[in-house]
Amino acid sequence: MERRLIRMLAEAQGFRQELAKHLQNAHLYHGLETEKIFAALVIASLSGPASAGHRSGRGAGGARRRLFFEILFEEANEADLGRKP
Repeated sequence: MERRLIRMLAEAQGFRQELAKHLQNAHLYHGLETEKIFAALVIASLSGPASAGHRSGRGAGGARRRLFFEILFEEANEADLGRKP
């Protein structure tokens, strides 16, 4: 669920700001392994309509950046694996 929420914050144009507000107000990501990724996405989502995914990936440290992009691309990889050649 944690990874799905990160993907939603990075990709869901229509309700990204509303989701970010709920996550921030409820402190739902505090204490998670991905807390810093969530924090960057929430800040980016609340700061304007530009793509949160692109902005949050830039400032992340090496390990966090790898985890962030792994999360973003894992759904596409899972879909590809389910297809027959």
